[in-house]
Amino acid sequence: MSSIAETVSPFTMEEEIIYCQKFTSVYKEHQHDSAASREAACLEVQYPACMCPPQPGDLLVGRYYHPLVLFSPQACSSLGYCFDEAKLRRWENSGQLGYAQRRDLSELEAFWKYENTNQYIRSHDTPLMKQWLSHEDFTKDRAVAYSLYRLSGTHQDFGTLLKYGVDGLHERITEKQAYADAESLDFYDGLHRVLNTFSRICQYYAEEIEALLQSESTDPAWKTELEEMKACVAHIAHAPASSFREAIQLTYLWWVYSGSANFGRMDTYLGEYYVHDVDHGMITEQRAQDLLLALWNMMVLKNQVYDCRIFVGGKGRKNEAVCDRFALLAIQTTRRFHDVVPQLSLRIYKGMNEKVYDAALEAALFHGKDAETGEQIGIDTGGLETYASFDDLLDAYKKQVEHFVALLAKMEEAEYVYASRKCAFLTFSLLFDDCIARGKPLLGGGVRYLGGTLES
Repeated sequence: MSSIAETVSPFTMEEEIIYCQKFTSVYKEHQHDSAASREAACLEVQYPACMCPPQPGDLLVGRYYHPLVLFSPQACSSLGYCFDEAKLRRWENSGQLGYAQRRDLSELEAFWKYENTNQYIRSHDTPLMKQWLSHEDFTKDRAVAYSLYRLSGTHQDFGTLLKYGVDGLHERITEKQAYADAESLDFYDGLHRVLNTFSRICQYYAEEIEALLQSESTDPAWKTELEEMKACVAHIAHAPASSFREAIQLTYLWWVYSGSANFGRMDTYLGEYYVHDVDHGMITEQRAQDLLLALWNMMVLKNQVYDCRIFVGGKGRKNEAVCDRFALLAIQTTRRFHDVVPQLSLRIYKGMNEKVYDAALEAALFHGKDAETGEQIGIDTGGLETYASFDDLLDAYKKQVEHFVALLAKMEEAEYVYASRKCAFLTFSLLFDDCIARGKPLLGGGVRYLGGTLES
């Protein structure tokens, strides 16, 4: 694995508190506005403030710092407007906080305790959901099913982003505004604003790179890369991707900005740029692999070890020959890179892992109890000693599944309904069919196929 420098925070502790106060003030100012207007305003505070400058050796920009208060579709086990309590506890235990800082943080915590989106959704739990669905940390608690607050498993249409670019998306929105009602006009205005914020992120990076180019301490060998990086971010601030490097950079920077956790079928949107540049002698195969390796490295820095899923292969791709060439590049790059992420998957059919199957049966084997602690985590459907046949065991297993799937479905519905009242998820709405066409946000009637993941 290539070595990569640690991300340098853009804030001192005091500066981060000031940022949190500004974010909170803007949220309060727009508290009674539409979800789209409030979200766009908060994202304008969050970005590019939380983006970090490139470090020596980087080929891509997009380093990100996770602040104490933020908006994200998936962060610190939260959905929408988040307050990172674990981070606050670390600060309190560090011994570095003065009286005024502790006072300011206490005020922030008191406000966000009730204004975070998780709490708003949770306040609508039914009695059965409260009884059977755990709200604890799923990495530490023991339960059959959890209330997980996040827009997980999202796969944006990066191909549309690369094809149209920021200015092209502005144009698509403007075309729809001429026929929109007041509610849709507000949503479209929010989409324009988040695109403008993305352009400002690119401008921020252009300025950071220029400062590095002017610095005498910058490695001369890296300056060559920095020149390319500066041209790249200046281009994607408004225009569609025109090269493999620009396509990778635009995809990654939007991925970070949007708060997504996965990349979808990457060969379908990066393949054509890779093949074009290699076949036209613009880059070598080795250079292409180095650029993709840089992307893999940046994913590690984001530290989303449960995610960063990439799919290659499979049916339904428009140009299989081109896609397959990129798939081979991705596999070769991964062979050079030994880390938890990205989770690169080749779409083929396999038999199920027997250990996973065995684990799924645990609640049905022990009267709905945790086999290790004896705690009642599921309904009592009997035990191994009460089953006369395998069919009895299978029936008990089905009852456990049906019980929790019904509750998880209610939980998923609650997340959709109540999160949509607080959040527009504008960055996602830009790249999911048919939010722009309908003039509606992702969870508010815009998306063509509203799917969900019942995680248990």
